[in-house]
Amino acid sequence: MSSRDDPGYELAGEYVLGTLSGRDLEEFTADLDADYRLQAMVLEWQERLQPLAEALPPEEPPAHVWDSIAARLNIREQPLADRFASDRRRSQTYQLNERIEARRKYQSRKRELSAWRIFGPLATAASLLLAVALWQQKISPPLEVNYNAVSVVTSDQGQPLWIIDASISDRMLKIRSLSPPDIDDNKDYQLWLVKPNDGGVQSLGLLSESINSTVVVETNKLQADAVALAVSLEPAGGSPEQVPTGPVLYQGAFHIFKEKSI
Repeated sequence: MSSRDDPGYELAGEYVLGTLSGRDLEEFTADLDADYRLQAMVLEWQERLQPLAEALPPEEPPAHVWDSIAARLNIREQPLADRFASDRRRSQTYQLNERIEARRKYQSRKRELSAWRIFGPLATAASLLLAVALWQQKISPPLEVNYNAVSVVTSDQGQPLWIIDASISDRMLKIRSLSPPDIDDNKDYQLWLVKPNDGGVQSLGLLSESINSTVVVETNKLQADAVALAVSLEPAGGSPEQVPTGPVLYQGAFHIFKEKSI
């Protein structure tokens, strides 16, 4: 079942639009803080709707309407239309800041393994064609995939970089690249599965650097007991070893959900 077929997807859309209310809002808000899948859905809706909101021109009532209201309320100071426009601008700025803060709050989860920390600075200049050509898995997803796990890989500041949905049973990964930092042409991002109990790591292949892209790949290396996904910066083509040879820059906890968790 894709995220858009999930019952929580529609609720996440209503939450972002501000139309969710009452008990539904209370229950959704309570679940949101601990449910990475819901957080990923909220982020997806914010990414989809934000450009539409910013593209809408402001609509203000005619000045005579507010002058009439001001007269009825005996307001003699600043013209009410000017006050309303000023308040509206402040409100729009506040709402935008609130959306940005909400996105940061729900995606800035503390990394669970102290061994995976950010070590080095990032380089510049990305190469999308190179990254796509170097994918090491077969890209042939089944028609319907039951994604039952998710990992949101974030920067140290909590900015979401990749959202990775996983299907343990179908052995599939759907990787949504949001805003990965640029790197040199002679470098690649490599994705690693972190095993439990200090069991080491397993390479899941290279990551695309393309912004706002989605890639579905097949892999036989997924494990239900994985605790996190990590991203390292490697030479072009990936690590020559079975472990990262470059700095581990980012990671996100790996969460598996029950069939009816929402």
